This record gives sequence, C-alpha cells and structure tokens, in this order.
Amino acid sequence: AGKAKFSGSGGATITSVTITGGNHADEDSTATFNYALTATDITLDDNTGSAKAIFAEDNSVTIAGTIDGASAGEGTLQVTGTLKTFSGAVGNTYRIDALDVDAAVSFSSSVATTTATIDGVINTAASLNVSTTSTIAANVTTTGTQTYTGAVTLGADTILTTTNSNISFGSTINSSDTTYRDLSMATGSGNISVTGIIGATNKLDVLTVNNTGTLTLSDAVTVNTLTLTHTGGTTIGGTLTATTVNLTDTTDAASITFNGNVSVGTLNTAAEAYNVIFNGTTSTITNAATFSNSGYVTFGNATGDTTTFTGGVTATAPSQVNLAGTVKTTNTTMTLGDAGTPIVLAANTILSGNTSGDIALGGTVNGAYSLTANTTGSTTFTLAVGGTTALSAVYTNASGTTYINGGGITTTGTQTYNDAVVLGADTIITTTNTNVTFLSTVDSDAALTKRDLTLNLGVGLASFRKIVGTTSLADITANGYVIFNKALTADNLIIAAAKEVTVNDNVTIASTIALSGSS
Repeated sequence: AGKAKFSGSGGATITSVTITGGNHADEDSTATFNYALTATDITLDDNTGSAKAIFAEDNSVTIAGTIDGASAGEGTLQVTGTLKTFSGAVGNTYRIDALDVDAAVSFSSSVATTTATIDGVINTAASLNVSTTSTIAANVTTTGTQTYTGAVTLGADTILTTTNSNISFGSTINSSDTTYRDLSMATGSGNISVTGIIGATNKLDVLTVNNTGTLTLSDAVTVNTLTLTHTGGTTIGGTLTATTVNLTDTTDAASITFNGNVSVGTLNTAAEAYNVIFNGTTSTITNAATFSNSGYVTFGNATGDTTTFTGGVTATAPSQVNLAGTVKTTNTTMTLGDAGTPIVLAANTILSGNTSGDIALGGTVNGAYSLTANTTGSTTFTLAVGGTTALSAVYTNASGTTYINGGGITTTGTQTYNDAVVLGADTIITTTNTNVTFLSTVDSDAALTKRDLTLNLGVGLASFRKIVGTTSLADITANGYVIFNKALTADNLIIAAAKEVTVNDNVTIASTIALSGSS
C-alpha cells in the first residue's frame, strides 16, 4: 500500500503494470502518471484495500494497453489531466470499480465500470457500460452503446451521443439539485430506453431526443420541457408532467404514445406525418392545442378515459381522429375533423364543452359506439354520422343548439336531442327499429333553404315535443311512427305505408299530405 508518482519530460514503456491495494480496508495504493505510459496491460487489484490509477497533468499522452480489475468491480481509474487517450479497453475482462473523469478524455475502445463520475467530457469511446450509479456533468460521445444500469444524476447540462447505437438507463434520472439540468440524447438509428422515473427527486429542465430509433420511457417523467425531434416512435408508459411538450419533425408513420396520464401546459405539434396517441385515464393540456401532425390522433382508448383540453382543441390536419371516453374543454371550442379527417369512435364517447364550449365535428363520424355531445353552446355535425358504420346511439344535452349539416345520422339504437335542432341540409335520421326523441324545436337553417327531414325508423317512434318548423321544413317523410306534440309547419308531409303520424297541435302543410298504401 502507498502512493507512487511518475513524472518527468518523457514517458515509460512497461510490459505490464499491477497496482495492488493493501491487506487492510484502509490501506490503498495509488499510482499517479504525469506523462505518457505505454503498457501491454494495467491491472487494478484492490486486495483488501483499493487500487487507483490517476492520469494527471495537462499533457498529451497515450495509454496503449488495457486496464482491468483483477476481478469484477476492482480498481479506480481517474483522469484529472487533459489530452489523455486510452487506446486499449477499460474493464474489458473484469470491469473496474470506479471511473472518475475530471478532464476531457478519449477512449478508443470500450469502457466498463461499476460506477462513473463524469465531470470531464468523454470525447469518444467504443462503448460505455456502468453497472451501478453514474454522476454526469459533462458530455459523453461513443460510437457504440451507452448503458447506465443504476441511478443517473446530472450535475450539469449534458449531451449523450452515439453513432447509430442504443442508450439504455436501467434506473432513475434526476438533476443533482434544484438547478434543473438539460439532457439531450442523439443516437441516429439507435434506440433509447429509460426504465426508471425521470425527475422524481429533482426534475430535468429540458429533455431533448433526436433519433430515428425508438424512445421508450417506461415510468413517470417530470420535466420543464420535453422535445422529441425526429424520433422513430415514442412510448411513455408513466405519467408525464411538463410545462411544454414539443413534437417536431418526427419520422413519418411513427407513433408518439402516452400510455400514462399527461399533465402539460403547452403542447406544440409540427406538421409532420407522425401519430399522437393519448391512452391515459386522466390527461390534461392546459393551453389551447392544435394538432398539426398529418398522421392520426387518438384521444383515449377506453370508455373511462378523460382527455381535457382546457383552452380548447383543434384537430383538422391529422389523417383521422380516434375517440374513446370523455374529451372535454372548459368553455372553449372543440374542433375535430374535416372533409379529409374522419372521426372514428373506438369506445363510447362523450364530448363536452364544460359547459358552453362549442363542439364542431367537421369530418364523418363512424363507429359502433354511442356519442354524447354536452354543451350549452353549439354542436355541429358537418358531414354524415354513422354513414359507414352506424353508431349505437346519439345523445345531446339541453340548452344548446345542434346543427345537422351532413345529410344524415344513423344509429342502431336511440337518438335523443335535448337541445334545439337546426337542419343545414336535407337530412335522413335512421335507426334500427328504435326511437328518436326531439325534446326541443326543429327548424330549417333559413326560410329560403327549407330542408327535408326523412325518418327511417323501422318500428321505432319519432317524438317531437316542441314546435317543428318555426322556420319551415320542406318535406317530412315518416318511414316510422311519429308524434308531433306541438305545432308543425312544412311544405309536404309524406307518410309511408303501415305507418302512423299523430299531431296534437296546429298543422300547417303548404302543399300536400301524402299517404302511402294503408297509412
């Protein structure tokens, strides 16, 4: 045990170097090299104490040989001087116990250590493998993989870079204190995976990922800003808490999937062909969100899910909008779909303006599930509902207005309209032998554009509880049983064979009442 320091203007060539610790736990052996060393190998044998090799001084030196522990987890390699290059592998046969980098260093081969403290930049290495904890306060660049099995603590803003190789974290990632740190990872086609929580103790400031491989964050993530740039697919399994999330230039057809709950202040989406999926049970985006991606978007994957866009939401650029559970705003506008963006129900769905936000469905709506629209504002169906796959039911709440502009609504089950209904096109209401109830008024959108209303209900009953045609309808065709409990105004009333229409108030038919067969 003891200390040895090698210095001078030249270097040394030694076939083999062994540094052996003492026979007692407090007996350490340290060799400090202040100049170039060429050796076939260096062995660090802790014995009972510990063995340490220090490469110091700011001079250009090359350590040619390998550096290994005498057995797994023995020896410390410390770099305190700049311009050091290690040509051989470190921890190749037996990983060393500790790597302590205090100054910029280059490793031409692989590095395997039990713990790592990185305060100096690792300019290059074939790979880096740390089996327990890592403290990183400088950038790390490898051509191959980086593996951090234990907890990682960031002491400074850090960039981790590989050449088309994976980076994996087997445990947590935290800033060292409340000076929150940036972590940027660029892996080319390499994948990135984090098993543990990110930011559980001290959150990260900015987490940036740039790769064409996949990104898998298996547990909760807490950051100020999350930026995903050109990822080849992202899955976040736990809760995401962030002030800002930026989805930018992501690979075409890749999916960014949030399987846990999301709590985000601002969500920014770039106009690229990726998919965005929210599968959490309770997710909230505080500020107004516009989805500019041209892949599909999914809000919820089960009836019990709730996705809240407090400041409103617009999703007209995506290729499709998939809905399940509750999607709501807070007195702000919800605009989903357009002529090129169909809406598909993946489970029973409630759309809520909570309470007065307008709901505008600009695309076709299909899916064998129920759709409920709750707002005291307006609900607009711009295109056909249930035209390809009939919905199971449609329900709207009271005190608002429903605009049916798409020509028809088709369900296998009931349709209930608690609010006023305005027809913006000739409209066909279809059920499979089930009832339709209009609990408020029904009108055409303008006196000069009177609209037809056709009721195809099988043996179902259509019940109109309030005035129909204050702004007159054109033709009303009853292919089902119909009851008008208040005044009715239309150009023509056509009653199909074996059907019956009951009017319990004034009737104004400008042209004809036509009966088919035994009506």
